[in-house]
Amino acid sequence: SHDLGMVRHISDRIAVMYLGQIVEVGPWQPVSDRPGHPYTVALQNAVPVADPAAAARPTVTVAGEVPDAARPPAGCRFHPRCPLAEQVCRDRPPLLAPLRVGGTPNRETTDTDTDTDTDTDTDTDDPTAHQVSCHVAQRERRSASDLLTGVAGGTP
Repeated sequence: SHDLGMVRHISDRIAVMYLGQIVEVGPWQPVSDRPGHPYTVALQNAVPVADPAAAARPTVTVAGEVPDAARPPAGCRFHPRCPLAEQVCRDRPPLLAPLRVGGTPNRETTDTDTDTDTDTDTDTDDPTAHQVSCHVAQRERRSASDLLTGVAGGTP
């Protein structure tokens, strides 16, 4: 389903797919509360809010056309539509890895490097961990929702 508002009520875990690849997976609460992938943020923003008095949340929209699934783009399949896309996103597909929010941005780490931050490495082998395939979120150690709304001193 594309309705994350409904999925959170019937699922313990959520997997978000884009063009046939999982871009985020984990327990519903962390995936819903702090989505790590920009596509998940866009899906979440598509859920209508029934209370007109509720504070308006920042809206992240997805621009552009969905690519041909038979000929997906190189690198991250979402990069042509992603507001966070960088050159690395065009060059290499990101690996699904635990989202480690917090700490110092890991600007030198690539998908094949080993993360030596043992304080946050406890969920590496946990199949129930919140995992995301986004170069920018993994490098910056911030959720895509934070990156896109400029939380904690960042800019979208």
